[in-house]
Amino acid sequence: MNDSDKTSAVNNQADNHEALGASLLDRIPEEDTDDDASEQQTKTERQKNNLKTPDDKPPKSNFTRNLLIIGAVVLLLIALVIGAIAYYNSMLSPVSNSKETIIVEVPQGSTVKDVANLLYQKHLIRSKIVFESYASRNSTDGKQIQAADYAFTPSMSTPEIFQAMLEGETNNAGILIPEGKNIKEIAEILDEHDICSKDSFLAEVKKTSYYKSKFPILDSVPDNAEGREPLEGYLYPDSYQLSKNTKPEDVVSMMLERFSNKYNDDMLKRTKEMNKTVDEIVTMASIVELESKYDEDKANIASVFYNRLAQNMNLQSDITVNYALDNKKAVLSAEEMQTPSPYSTYTNKGLPIGPICSPGQKSLEAALHPADTKYLYFVADLNTGKVYFNETYEGHEQAVAQYMNGQ
Repeated sequence: MNDSDKTSAVNNQADNHEALGASLLDRIPEEDTDDDASEQQTKTERQKNNLKTPDDKPPKSNFTRNLLIIGAVVLLLIALVIGAIAYYNSMLSPVSNSKETIIVEVPQGSTVKDVANLLYQKHLIRSKIVFESYASRNSTDGKQIQAADYAFTPSMSTPEIFQAMLEGETNNAGILIPEGKNIKEIAEILDEHDICSKDSFLAEVKKTSYYKSKFPILDSVPDNAEGREPLEGYLYPDSYQLSKNTKPEDVVSMMLERFSNKYNDDMLKRTKEMNKTVDEIVTMASIVELESKYDEDKANIASVFYNRLAQNMNLQSDITVNYALDNKKAVLSAEEMQTPSPYSTYTNKGLPIGPICSPGQKSLEAALHPADTKYLYFVADLNTGKVYFNETYEGHEQAVAQYMNGQ
């Protein structure tokens, strides 16, 4: 083999090796990281172009899930509405099956909320809120709850009670308790009308502590005043709507409630200004009530008694002795004037131990606003009831001779 042939063989062998190397390189796999990066880059580019990749799965639809949620919410709302209606209707039903008569006094100017509170306190309705709601929805044609005294039973439903109050249907007899009547006389009136028995009523008015806890207007009434009728003077004289066989407690509560309303804030303020108690004012008013026939005399009569108190004189009112003796004599004997009783204003100075009757509004006003006079005496004409006043005893004796002895 010559040199040229050797050279050619070497070159051919090199070319073969180069070709073999290229073939082997084609068989060597690339780095995994390069493949992953390339694949991720391709996938990212496709996602940017909003294209699906072979590995992407179709997204799950939310329609079914949303439909189930909406259905559950609707069912829950329906259940709540049905429950609310059932609860509302149950609150309209009667409190109990009791046929006991309960008196409810609705004063003038009462709001629906006031009435709801009254009925709830009397255990006649189950819910104040439901009553107010029912009243609001059923107060049609301008009709409103009427002020009156009603007789209800716990067996009545809220709609029945509301309708009766809307129409002012009391279904009770009107009973008048006149001004100037004492507790014993009031008990007799109630007994005559079959409202409650005289004995049960007289027993009820002895419960001083119980009624003082319910009515703050009674705060100045002594708890244990021996010889005194505790609630005398506080059973307000007025017209009441009462049904037969009413509980004595309801009658007493109604009359005390009426007194509390009538003895208003202005009167309480005036009582304080006079440095008096409510009990002292009511006691004075009860004397004025029975000593006067005409309203125009009341303020002057009150001034006489206040003037006598200021001078430490005995009041010497015959009617206080009459109360102690349980009679109504126009003229007392000398012996009767000396009756030993805490009610006698002949044997005791100052006001009697307590009121002697239920005074009316005019007498209460007179006790709070007496006339400004120097009168110390008065006498009433036995024929006309007109009262004549005097500053001196001499003038008083002349009036007595003229109007009481007929001279």
